This record gives sequence, C-alpha cells and structure tokens, in this order.
Amino acid sequence: MISFQSVESRIRSRWYPANPPTLNKRPRQIGVVVRQPNPGSPKDRYVFAEGHLGHARLQPYVHDCKATVREGPHIYKYRVFFKRHCRLPLSVCLTTLLGNQGPPVLRSDVVVVRLGEEDAPVNMRDRDSIVADWLVKE
Repeated sequence: MISFQSVESRIRSRWYPANPPTLNKRPRQIGVVVRQPNPGSPKDRYVFAEGHLGHARLQPYVHDCKATVREGPHIYKYRVFFKRHCRLPLSVCLTTLLGNQGPPVLRSDVVVVRLGEEDAPVNMRDRDSIVADWLVKE
C-alpha cells in the first residue's frame, strides 16, 4: 500500500534577523520545520525556511546555497537560506556581527541549517553555532 502522508519534524538551526522587532539584534537558535516522505528517509528532507524569512509579499522567492567550513581536521557543511531584493531591510544582525568592518551586503533574514551525511539537514550541535556565526560574518 502506498502512503501519501509525509512526516514533519523540526531541526535546530540558526536565525539571523535583518530587522528584528525587538532590540535583541543577536542571532539565535530556532526550530525549522522539515518534511520527509517517511521516517526512514532523512536524506530526502525538505527544509521550510520560508516561515522564518520575512517580507513574503515583497519577495516570495527564497534562495539557498551550500557552504563548507574546514577547521583543522573537522569539516562543517551548511545550507544558507536568504532572500534578495533591493527594498528588503539591511541586516541589522550582520551589522552587529561585523562591527565596524563596513556595511552588510545582504538584505534579508538568514537561516543556516547544518547538513549531515549525504547533505541531509540535521540538528545543529554546540560548536555549529560558533562556526555558523563565523560563516555568516565572513
């Protein structure tokens, strides 16, 4: 029998707000919804980052790219979700991370998801937040 129901869960990810509603301009951990066809197929997970990226009417399209960070013998893989539009607000969070190194070149909220084996989205661990902050800052 074929089942057409998918399995939905949440994974720990990192969110970098562009224009936060509060004075807290720092990135934070969030739970991003992922969906997969069945419990035995984690490599087929689809990430729904749209719920955490604002301004859906102005720019409905979400872009993503893969990034790899090598730190000594360790390799960290991530998928970075963001939007691109000239009228989106400048990333206040990135300005905070960059300090006085110049204005941010990204106008959007950013969601960073850790990739595990076979590039499947998985939960972030302790060190991943530090590496993701470095990745977004660079």
